[in-house]
Amino acid sequence: MVRPSESARAGFTLLETLFVVAVLGVLVALALPAYQNVLTERRVQNVAREVAADLRVAQQAAVAKSAEAKCVGVAFLSNRVAVYVVPQDASFNCSTPTASALEAYGVLMTSQDYPLGVAVSPSPGDAVAFLPSGSPYPTCRTSGCTGFRATVSSGAHSRAVCVGAAGLVSVPSPGEGCP
Repeated sequence: MVRPSESARAGFTLLETLFVVAVLGVLVALALPAYQNVLTERRVQNVAREVAADLRVAQQAAVAKSAEAKCVGVAFLSNRVAVYVVPQDASFNCSTPTASALEAYGVLMTSQDYPLGVAVSPSPGDAVAFLPSGSPYPTCRTSGCTGFRATVSSGAHSRAVCVGAAGLVSVPSPGEGCP
């Protein structure tokens, strides 16, 4: 009786290989939606942190440049944030800032463009200004609202970025609103 050698028995058949590929395909198909959901959540979280950092930089610049700047404004553009320094002699009204009015002044910095599918919705208005004291304008006037807010969203995910009446910038946990 002839015995096959060890090397002849090693390896996989075509049927075994196709079965493994099919199982892997099913696993990837099941995991992909969950992975995309996590990616979207992380994008929203990262943009919220970036917006909060930009707001903190603007507030610190307003305090640091108090001798030369009337205020430092943050304009929420369609795909990014821009920070502007408004000189002392400007006719700009820091208590009612708008993104279009801020464009006339020197740009201190701009953020990176938001990832595709992520939107930032500021309220009230499309801009906020920090006075040399560090306090923001405008602050919302509705009941229970004590400051400026930007909502970062994509799909079912959203995060709030809050600026309190005293100028404190925070990013509450998912599902929580501004204090």
